[in-house]
Amino acid sequence: ESAKPMEGELEKTEEEIRFIGKINEYLDEQFKEIGINKKADIKPDSIHFLPVEIFKEKFPLQQAPAFYDGFNQRICLNKSYFDHKSIFYYAMLHEAIHRASYQGFYKDIEKEEEPGEGFINRKSGYRTSNHEKGHFHLNVLNEMVTEKIFREIIKKHAREIAIEFDFSGKPGVIEEVYSEHYDLVILNEIMRGISEKKQEKEEDVWARFKKGYFTGEIMHLRDIEKTFGKNALKVLGSLNINSEDKDLNTYKKNYSEVLGYFVTEDREGRD
Repeated sequence: ESAKPMEGELEKTEEEIRFIGKINEYLDEQFKEIGINKKADIKPDSIHFLPVEIFKEKFPLQQAPAFYDGFNQRICLNKSYFDHKSIFYYAMLHEAIHRASYQGFYKDIEKEEEPGEGFINRKSGYRTSNHEKGHFHLNVLNEMVTEKIFREIIKKHAREIAIEFDFSGKPGVIEEVYSEHYDLVILNEIMRGISEKKQEKEEDVWARFKKGYFTGEIMHLRDIEKTFGKNALKVLGSLNINSEDKDLNTYKKNYSEVLGYFVTEDREGRD
């Protein structure tokens, strides 16, 4: 399904296809750094550029201008939304990181009409989906790890990208693409705490988070509970938002409470 053209889809330019090639290079570089024998191999046909009217028609509940569709293993972008090429390319990169993360599926026999059908995306990176209940566990942790990887790539390659793809005029500002609820403060606090608890470098803790994101190895998440208390993963999992949620005020209140949980020095108060 990922490579199947969508009705009304915009044709990609040669430059856009070349940038997708660069995305694969940057992701393969990430894999190599953490010792993963894996290739991103994201095909241009699995990334779909749509004009605003088609995007809204096909995804009426989708508020984000770009998203990764785990069901169909495709990336969809509302190209009309982006007023500068750099922001559009950065959004493509962010969603491609999601696509390159570990993907887990289960088979629903009742939905299998043809051989190969009936597979449902249950896991994407650290996010576990319960589609029956409409819940996404560790969704925000997954977004934070995605964003941190994204910023690493941009920090290393921003100048190269800007020159090769002519990011002239208005500069591409990362914060314009993704809203504040994917702030990395909580993730950084978690990594700092684990680093102190285990007396190891913070970059080593981050390497485990990144490797787990790409491979599905999640046993290291137990370090969160060992460091912050038995309810830590439950508290982190309670912070849940997706692009169809509208009540950001409630989210921000929950975010503040979860951040408070991880920054407090009162271990007994956490438990």
